[in-house]
Amino acid sequence: MDGIPDKDDSMPLKKGELKPFGTVEYENEIKGKTETLVLPNPSTVKYDLPIEYYNVNDVISLRKYALQFGKEKAISKAAINIMMEDVNKCEDYLQYISDEDWTKFCLYFNQHVQEYGIVDKELHYFRLKLNRAPETLDDMLETLKNDPTTWTLCTIWQARYHMNGNNGEYNLKFVSSNETGNIYEAVYNYDGLLLTEENDPLNMGTYNYAGTNTNNKKHHDFDVDTYIKWGNAVGYPYVKGSEKDKFKKYSHELKNSDAKKYYEEKKQIISSY
Repeated sequence: MDGIPDKDDSMPLKKGELKPFGTVEYENEIKGKTETLVLPNPSTVKYDLPIEYYNVNDVISLRKYALQFGKEKAISKAAINIMMEDVNKCEDYLQYISDEDWTKFCLYFNQHVQEYGIVDKELHYFRLKLNRAPETLDDMLETLKNDPTTWTLCTIWQARYHMNGNNGEYNLKFVSSNETGNIYEAVYNYDGLLLTEENDPLNMGTYNYAGTNTNNKKHHDFDVDTYIKWGNAVGYPYVKGSEKDKFKKYSHELKNSDAKKYYEEKKQIISSY
């Protein structure tokens, strides 16, 4: 009752309610809940509606879904629902989860997303709550200096989706290491500021449900195609061809451009670590 919002308080009132994300205890909790939800029960499952009318958030529907598409897919959908609800409830306290445990949680979440096989609009935008990255370019460079294997600087072509707008060609994109499944992305502008939903939702780095170290088709299905369909954030749709057109427009000048020189300068710093 000290008047400090919990999210800004080093000793928040509700920190004790934080779920043990990334632990075996948490995974066992999810497994226990989902098994109970989706085991088909002939005495309660109703068959009078076609499958498309069923809402998989509903227990009866989950059981029907299990009978129609298989138990594993139904379990994964139930697990996704529960974990999304847990993250939403604990959103103000996620900073207290260590990077190691958070990555374990995210990889577990991704397993269920891939097993379920569908990324709808709600799940697509939910990824914004999962991404983690150093807050500034200087922080990123310091992180790489301590351990060059943690992040990879993307090529200009790989960063083309994040170069829209004025001075967008100066944006630098990084992807987290193979150890994390390449799930995190970080994009920094010329001033070294991490781009986020708050300051640049069009160019910000986004979280991957299937990182590029899994396989290219999964990455496109779960991450690229959904981005093209719905954009990075609500109200910021993907503009078809914009980043490719921009890239083509200045690509012939890249060898001598200031943006190319800026990129090469940072690349040289990173390669020296």
